[in-house]
Amino acid sequence: VRVMRSDHPDADGNGYVLEHRLVWEQAHGPIPVNVHVHHIDGDKANNRVENLVALTKVAHITHHSLERAKDPAYRQRQSESMKRVWAEGRRHR
Repeated sequence: VRVMRSDHPDADGNGYVLEHRLVWEQAHGPIPVNVHVHHIDGDKANNRVENLVALTKVAHITHHSLERAKDPAYRQRQSESMKRVWAEGRRHR
């Protein structure tokens, strides 16, 4: 969910800021550099402060990587994608 706040330092080129970042800031103050605000329940529309946690960029990426690694459907899609990449690479040699 994006909110129009063109005066905000994190506003995109159209003046919008991600709502969960605004909610976090209202409750805890400015978000430090290299910190991501994560939705605990995974629902990006659930921007209640109780559902948000600040994680370092590395911790956030690691969390989602581990989450994806446990998902058999994700692993299957990645496997199929890599097979296509390798097949295309072999054709170009």
